[in-house]
Amino acid sequence: MENILKKEGKDLKEIFNRIRKRDFSGNIGIAVRNSMYQLSANIISKVGSVLFTIVLARLLLPELFGLYSLALATILLFATFTDLGINQTVVRFISRSIAQKNLAKAKEYMFYLGKIKFIRVLFSAGALLALSYFISEIYYNKPIFLALVAGSLYLIVTGTISFLQLLLQSLNDFKTLFYREALFQGLRIIVIPLVILFLLKDYSSSGKVFGIISSLVLLWIIVLLLFWKAIKRKILFNKSKRYKFSLSDKKEITKFTKEMFLLGLAGFLLGYVDMIFLGRFISSEFIGFYQIAMGFIGSSIPLIAFSSALFPLFSRLSGKELFKTFNKSVKLTVLISILAVIFIMIFSSQIIKIFYGSAYAPSVNILRVLSLLLLISPMTSLYSSFLIARGNPKSIVLSLGLTTLISLLLSYAFIKIFIIQGELAAVYGICLAVIISNLFYLFSLILINKKSKVSDKAVRKS
Repeated sequence: MENILKKEGKDLKEIFNRIRKRDFSGNIGIAVRNSMYQLSANIISKVGSVLFTIVLARLLLPELFGLYSLALATILLFATFTDLGINQTVVRFISRSIAQKNLAKAKEYMFYLGKIKFIRVLFSAGALLALSYFISEIYYNKPIFLALVAGSLYLIVTGTISFLQLLLQSLNDFKTLFYREALFQGLRIIVIPLVILFLLKDYSSSGKVFGIISSLVLLWIIVLLLFWKAIKRKILFNKSKRYKFSLSDKKEITKFTKEMFLLGLAGFLLGYVDMIFLGRFISSEFIGFYQIAMGFIGSSIPLIAFSSALFPLFSRLSGKELFKTFNKSVKLTVLISILAVIFIMIFSSQIIKIFYGSAYAPSVNILRVLSLLLLISPMTSLYSSFLIARGNPKSIVLSLGLTTLISLLLSYAFIKIFIIQGELAAVYGICLAVIISNLFYLFSLILINKKSKVSDKAVRKS
């Protein structure tokens, strides 16, 4: 273990020296450069999203912010269907072909997977457009019909951008992705508040939410047009001849896509269960209270989950050293998570008041309850990464599927039970369902990990 840590220390020192000298030559240099751009893009994305949410929450106040959050969550729910299984497949197969200098095959992957992506995007956009009246007026009974109609165009634009981003990622062009993210976040923080100030004068709630979603669509189109030439120039294999897929090629794509689809589907359903039921049973004002707290927790989780990266990657280790490293990662993550939960418990009132305003005072205790996710979610991420690295993705899919079912049942049961005491109580019911289902998922991963340890010992003894 000591030798491994020393090696990792040398690797880190080499990375810092390369950054200091701006030496990005060779494979290591490319990896360092790409990591820098990717990390910078992630930071800009997180900071930009937090700032945008704060500005929006203060301008719209709970009721309008709740309507906007519900509309966007519904649109993103349909958008998720366009990505399931495709994202990982595009990056894996196109990157591999480019690495093998087979640009013709990479081009064929681009057309083949792009066709699948485009069909999914059109299907999802059409489904949202067809169901927008039913979802808004009958299921939710909230004035977001026009916003969902605009959302169908949102799906087409963002679906196109998503696929182009995947191509750039496959080409190791993280620089363009970084500038794209910086431009979008900057435009969003500047333009959308101005649109809201204009809309607040004379427009109805429906018109205001529609205006915000439409403005986001317009911003995405501007970003797409500005970066289209750069993106087109980067796709070098567009001049290559077409490659004809064999039956084995298509089977390999189908198998990998199916596995990633199932894993993504369960995770996506688990992530949207809360909004599906909140939109149905409570008013938009209380959705706003909930979304503020959940958004803050969601932005904080990656900061804690990143602690696991302080230790060597699991895939580089085996045997006792693997488990020792994993256990150390668990201890560090638990320590940071506990401190984060204590911090939220103590300062939740100040966080809500300073960042979002006194209008969101009911979010204080919601934030305290959801702060438990700061302990559960990073641990879940750690265990799932560990199990995937050890070759147990199927067990994770089954566990995640069962967790999703439990979340659906608990969310419905708790919101029906708690809503008798009022809408705020119903929000606490959803919070409780989220905590319990995530705890179940974590404990199931821990059990899977223990079983795999036992089977490993049995194999070694035999």
